[in-house]
Amino acid sequence: MLAVHPVAGWWKSKSAQNVGQKTVRFALVVELDTGDVETDLYTEVEAAIAAMNAAQVQVVV
Repeated sequence: MLAVHPVAGWWKSKSAQNVGQKTVRFALVVELDTGDVETDLYTEVEAAIAAMNAAQVQVVV
């Protein structure tokens, strides 16, 4: 499982420009070192993500 948690970064000390902007663009690059394992990891990860997404419930506040 991979978890991404927000932390204070360069934007914390940035001036208050675009304070009302609520959307953020980001990218996450992950490298897996599997050694000598010969399996289709993409299919395994894709199935796990699909299962987690299907189980999510959106709560509107």
